[in-house]
Amino acid sequence: MARTSHANVMSLPDAAQSWNFDLLFSQIPGSNISPENLTFKVKTTNIPGSSIEPVKIELHGVAKQEAGRAIYEHTFTAVFMETIDYATYLAFRQWRDYMRSWKKNSGTNSSAYKVRLELDMYDNAGNVMQTIVLVGSFPTAMTEIPLDGAQSTVLDVSMTFSFDYIDDGVSY
Repeated sequence: MARTSHANVMSLPDAAQSWNFDLLFSQIPGSNISPENLTFKVKTTNIPGSSIEPVKIELHGVAKQEAGRAIYEHTFTAVFMETIDYATYLAFRQWRDYMRSWKKNSGTNSSAYKVRLELDMYDNAGNVMQTIVLVGSFPTAMTEIPLDGAQSTVLDVSMTFSFDYIDDGVSY
């Protein structure tokens, strides 16, 4: 194969742009806050990472590497803009308390608090080009929300989620 040329680069489709996405919530367990409101407030998120576990085989003084198991990290993060009703903060606190309430020393089963999240990625015309479904998702951490009386800035709510597996429509 010859070195990459101008014609090769010019023949590529448009670049995927980082702002062309939506994170869709099917529901917010334990809360009456609209899941659509969370979708509209998502500032950043990511496609969860994965890796291949290397397997080292040593025989007769020789080492050989092979691919082991495919492993997902089973977590992803999202940052949400907060509004003056603090509905984002409340939605995630209500979800957390629905899962495990330290005040009541109670909780619920995973079938009730795990949800299906959908990450849709669009082309420049607004068509869904890739959908990643994060099955069995639930929040695991909310970072501190800094308040600062010395400057004007929008409050962000940064969340970490866990999920069971990814369904991206690709089958092998």
